[in-house]
Amino acid sequence: MKTPIRLSLALALLIAVMAQTQGTAAPDKDAEKSEQAVGAFMRKKLKLSEQALEGIVNEDFQMIQKAAEELDKMGRQKEWDVFSLDEYAHFSAEFRRIAKSLGKQAEKKNIDGAVNAYMQMTMSCVECHKFTRRVRMADATPFK
Repeated sequence: MKTPIRLSLALALLIAVMAQTQGTAAPDKDAEKSEQAVGAFMRKKLKLSEQALEGIVNEDFQMIQKAAEELDKMGRQKEWDVFSLDEYAHFSAEFRRIAKSLGKQAEKKNIDGAVNAYMQMTMSCVECHKFTRRVRMADATPFK
């Protein structure tokens, strides 16, 4: 009598485990490469953001403008587009708009305007990264 109960429990446990793990195969090499590429790309963005901040604190408008131009260019590269979602497209467009604004403020030699644009850009990045973490956690999917 105990054997059929144990067998039924084992079978039920096996079915539950299979249902839980279905579709969650280990990431393949391409997904790992994609994750690494996105990480490297984002570190480059962070470095350019640091250069913009350095330019701001030193009132080096040429440094600010150069960093802003590079950030805008990055926002248009294919590596930037990690999700095919309307919300992500909105964050990307907003980032590019702010990067352009940062460059314009530097061109005008308007330090207060550059500081404001830099703060907006930072907030935009933080909000986008919060969004992408939520999407990735919800979907458990790697970047494309």
